[in-house]
Amino acid sequence: MAPIAASAFKESIDSRLGIGLINSVPGAPVTVSKIAPDGLFPSSGLVVGMQVLSINNLPLDGMTSGQAIQILKDAVGQIVLVADNPVQAAVVTSTSLPIVAPGKKRGYIILKKTFKYKPSGIQMSTEKSYSFHGPMSQDMVDYVNSKLQGLRLAKDANRLHFSMDNFGHFHGRMNHMAQKYHEEDFVVVVLEAMEELGYYFRFQYDAESFSTKITGDSYTAKELFIFHKIQES
Repeated sequence: MAPIAASAFKESIDSRLGIGLINSVPGAPVTVSKIAPDGLFPSSGLVVGMQVLSINNLPLDGMTSGQAIQILKDAVGQIVLVADNPVQAAVVTSTSLPIVAPGKKRGYIILKKTFKYKPSGIQMSTEKSYSFHGPMSQDMVDYVNSKLQGLRLAKDANRLHFSMDNFGHFHGRMNHMAQKYHEEDFVVVVLEAMEELGYYFRFQYDAESFSTKITGDSYTAKELFIFHKIQES
């Protein structure tokens, strides 16, 4: 089983979480102890017994379950828990990742590709975009944008370019021709740029949601590309 990125939306700071976290003994990893059916995570892919690796890109190494729960309580908006089953998590920690010296922290960055299908008159319109979530700096984004400049694009396709949006994320949109011919090209270039920046692609997680409104049904699909890096001295 591969690690998952369980995503949920918390409308307000007082919204019920419906999830239990526990450390079996002091210093042990934080694990999921309960998933309430009326909480935020019943269909997120999380199951009781999973080890939680990070919450909103913040690694839980050395934290207590109480500290982890407090992070969830304080959060508002999109919440992403990266989790794995205990056996896989132990393998990742001990063999797959470089050894972390005392005081070092692991960092996670998520590249989210969002597909929105929604009504527009008698037709369905589509919106596709990419956004970075996590400790992305302007210098890193400038480097990614410079790599994207090297792509040869089809006529009328816009070039993906990341810039800061109103929510504090680096965001880039695709027009129809870019969606049609260059979605995969953009991903390949971003993955290559992140690797050159020292980030290692860990895994991909897909999520879907569907809503019905007076204006019509809408459908949203998301692909989350998870990156990891060890901070160097």
